[in-house]
Amino acid sequence: MTISIRHGLLAVAALLLAACTTNISRDYRLDPQKAEGLVVGSISYESGIGRFVLEAKGRGGSSKRYDMLFGCPVWPCMGTDNDADFSRGEEPKQRGGGFAVAMPEGDYIIVGWRVEQGQMVSRSTRAIGIPFRVESGKALYLGNLHFDAHWEDVQLRDRAERDLPLLRNRYPALASAPLSSTIAPGISIGLGGEHARGMEGMFVPLR
Repeated sequence: MTISIRHGLLAVAALLLAACTTNISRDYRLDPQKAEGLVVGSISYESGIGRFVLEAKGRGGSSKRYDMLFGCPVWPCMGTDNDADFSRGEEPKQRGGGFAVAMPEGDYIIVGWRVEQGQMVSRSTRAIGIPFRVESGKALYLGNLHFDAHWEDVQLRDRAERDLPLLRNRYPALASAPLSSTIAPGISIGLGGEHARGMEGMFVPLR
């Protein structure tokens, strides 16, 4: 086996390991002793296959990063690149799905987005600083992160009317959890299309 092939296989293996979902299980239950809440929402995209990620990190003394994600970084897909209930009837035609992530109680900030495709990663370069707070025993709806066909106008949008019934059906813990939203009804927030693309650690700014 040549070095280049070995490196390629190792990179794919790393992506597959990293592809493990951060979503809660269907039998997850909020435990007040753990001082954590749920962050929920959806991700949709009009472009080709990839893993699409909304990045957040803790504010203040915590710099730990959290990813809300959907999709597949490699083909053949080991999970799903589309949940038909989230994409049915949407125009333009798109793929998508929901997420539900358990996070410690505290203050956070949305810092960017990225797209993983094979060994290539594209990271947003525009400064994004949308704050949100996770409260113990409660759920927070972040919205729908949407990628247009060429990632020129990435949006964080309110799609609560569609998303929340689907998320509650998939994650029973949401049925009894008090829920708030970080995005106002009918609002879309532009996150820009500027990004840097390259292999991890080696990026070239685009647009």
